[in-house]
Amino acid sequence: MEQGIFLTLVVFLGSLALGFFILRASKMAPEKKKKARALFWYAYALFFFVNGAIRVFESYYNPIGYFYMGFAILTTYFMYKGKLVDRMHL
Repeated sequence: MEQGIFLTLVVFLGSLALGFFILRASKMAPEKKKKARALFWYAYALFFFVNGAIRVFESYYNPIGYFYMGFAILTTYFMYKGKLVDRMHL
């Protein structure tokens, strides 16, 4: 019973924090939004690369791990070339 209440509280606080962040982000200047999006995509690529590397390290031939690492490298490449964030017109 206590675990269910704790989980509900964590989900509620997480959605509250996410809503607050979205409201703050919607009021940002366009240049700051572009930088925030770029930071998000770099962090996303890093997450996928680490996740893929862990999967490959655990079992040498893991196609999902190689896919994750390839996705991270492609995302980083497109961000570096400016082809990912510039295409978003949000």
